[in-house]
Amino acid sequence: MTEDRPGTAGAPRDSGRPDARHTVTAYPKGADFPAGETELPDADPAFLAGLFGVPVERFVDVYPMDAGHMAVLERTAGLTFDPAAYDYHLEVTAG
Repeated sequence: MTEDRPGTAGAPRDSGRPDARHTVTAYPKGADFPAGETELPDADPAFLAGLFGVPVERFVDVYPMDAGHMAVLERTAGLTFDPAAYDYHLEVTAG
């Protein structure tokens, strides 16, 4: 994952929890503290909730990301991941 602001995920925000913050956080393998995070300020909550299989009304938590999640966010948000070196999580917090 780049530590710059690499892009946004999905369509423009238009549904779900408009007050939520969506952050991709990278943890070095075996570490308890993050190495970096990338905000997704224009993410569509319904799109992300669907990607993680959670109803948008309950989409507030920390979700581990697998290869499928990373592939979608690489395409839709322009993020770059290094799964050999980092574990990634999508953190969704109410605003």
